[in-house]
Amino acid sequence: MNARSIVPATGLGALLTVASAAATPAQAQVAAALTSGLPIWIISVIGAVFAGVIGIMGTIALKTLRAARASRGWPVAAGTVLSGDIQEVEERDRDGDTSVYYVPRLRYAYEVAGRSFESERIRFGNIRESQKGARKILERYAVGLPVEVRYDPADPSQATLETKAGGVGLMLFVVVVLTLLFAYMASVFLG
Repeated sequence: MNARSIVPATGLGALLTVASAAATPAQAQVAAALTSGLPIWIISVIGAVFAGVIGIMGTIALKTLRAARASRGWPVAAGTVLSGDIQEVEERDRDGDTSVYYVPRLRYAYEVAGRSFESERIRFGNIRESQKGARKILERYAVGLPVEVRYDPADPSQATLETKAGGVGLMLFVVVVLTLLFAYMASVFLG
């Protein structure tokens, strides 16, 4: 496309009009987007927000996975379940629809080198279960039963009953979807 405007242009528009005359189709698309579409600063802000959300969620997911993996090598102490219950959580979306999930909550005691500790962590990450799933967890860790507690030797107050990471799969799925959406948006706006 070698058409040139006969109307004098000024500033960025003039530069982009001349540049688009001898550009590849992709470069011409960028030039057209800059002159007629969204301002580049808006595109940059949207990109920065996407990158920030992707980075934060990815970091949280990786940190949770690393902690769960590290706990596999922690020493084990004998513990006792002190209490347990199920918390019902109701969430409402933008449309007003509600969803319910259940969080099993435990409190257990254990001893390391003559010092007593209490903890509530079942596993790293979030636990969102059906009511049946939450009940199964509480049955496995019934009040008064002995449990094996894995504790961090550098900080024995940090402990867990399981070496799994809950909720990380969903978080990584969201990171992948946001990354693909970001890549798509970038290809649309930037050619």
